[in-house]
Amino acid sequence: MARGFAARGMATVHAAAEAIRRASAGSWALVVTLALSLLLGSGSGIAGAADCGGLRPCSCGDRVVEDYQLTGPLGPCAGDGLRMVAGVTLNGGGHAIRGVGRKSGVVLDEGSHGAVVRNLHVTGFYRGVRLAGVRGATVQDVRSWSNGNFEKHAGYGIEFARGASGNRVVGVEVHGNADEGIHIGTDANRNVIDSAKVADNFREGIYFLENSGNRVENSEIRGGGAAAAYIKFARGTVLRNNHILERPVQLRGSSDEVVLEGNRLERASVIFEPFQGVAPRGVTIRGGRIESPGGACVRVRGAREVRVEDVAMQCRPSVSVDEGSTVAVAGAAGARVQCRGSGSVTFDLPAGVRFVDENGNGVEGVSVEGPGGRELARSDREGALTDPVPMRVVTCPGRNESAPVLRLRKGSWNQEAGAATLRKGIVLVPGG
Repeated sequence: MARGFAARGMATVHAAAEAIRRASAGSWALVVTLALSLLLGSGSGIAGAADCGGLRPCSCGDRVVEDYQLTGPLGPCAGDGLRMVAGVTLNGGGHAIRGVGRKSGVVLDEGSHGAVVRNLHVTGFYRGVRLAGVRGATVQDVRSWSNGNFEKHAGYGIEFARGASGNRVVGVEVHGNADEGIHIGTDANRNVIDSAKVADNFREGIYFLENSGNRVENSEIRGGGAAAAYIKFARGTVLRNNHILERPVQLRGSSDEVVLEGNRLERASVIFEPFQGVAPRGVTIRGGRIESPGGACVRVRGAREVRVEDVAMQCRPSVSVDEGSTVAVAGAAGARVQCRGSGSVTFDLPAGVRFVDENGNGVEGVSVEGPGGRELARSDREGALTDPVPMRVVTCPGRNESAPVLRLRKGSWNQEAGAATLRKGIVLVPGG
């Protein structure tokens, strides 16, 4: 027992020394506060973690076992700030939990399923908020800033680890952290980040790594040293209705079936790259706007089956391809292709083509066939085409352009059709 207290005392001394080293020159009031907190254990959690919540006040390192609202700031904490148990709510009351560069401000782990953390500030820890193995938790209206090791540039504002899945992060502000703003790690799946503000973190704003089905919606992601959103070996990621400024959205490795929908990118672009010999496949960019004065709106290296639909692209060029990329573009009149290597860009027929009879009624079942008689599309009950139909293909590196010859067929009626015929929007099918 005595040896345990001695060891704990030595750890406390080392923590106090670290706090003093980290303090800026001239900040002696802060030095004294940190040192006394660490040495005396006042709010530092040095004396050992306890259960708290309800009518029991919480101190650094405690475990919140009943709903609780902070009545004032907590810390500086030498270790973790607070840990959560399942189903309880921690309301920060707008107060801050502060650390000395180690551990995590709030921990939600396998014993915290369904817990809620809201209305809290977290700063000065290695990780601001850590979701590790937790399911169904909510982090709402939390501000996490200036966390991590700023010498090594490690540590995050919010971290999803150990397969934390099915959680919601809503209305958070994450900025100025030492590495990434939000890190979503291996097998952390189906999490939702909504209405967040992520800004000026040292590397990535939001990093998706080896996971699937995560969503970021209605958020603003700004600045930082690398990508706004970095999607690496992360399948089925969805970015929807976000405002992304000054840094790109970057996809690498087998980040397949990703959907970027309704986003507004300013001074930013979407970049596809291979990693370890694998490149993304089946990615859709739909709606929204991309403005990138410094280069292509969409830069594709090695990725296949990339689809760009109804995106307003204010860039020169609109799309660049390399390393055998294949891209299909729809609803982007005047889009310009840049060949940086091999690849192809197919421009599809704009929406709105209908097949009608002499009375103007839609004709169902009109087949649109490409070269070799392969069916590309078929009209629906209203006579409308819903599947993509290629009208022009640009093949790189030579920028060779071609227009496939199409054939329309319904029963005994058939006719050849070119781009001019279908772009009129209405095609008469004699006899229906």
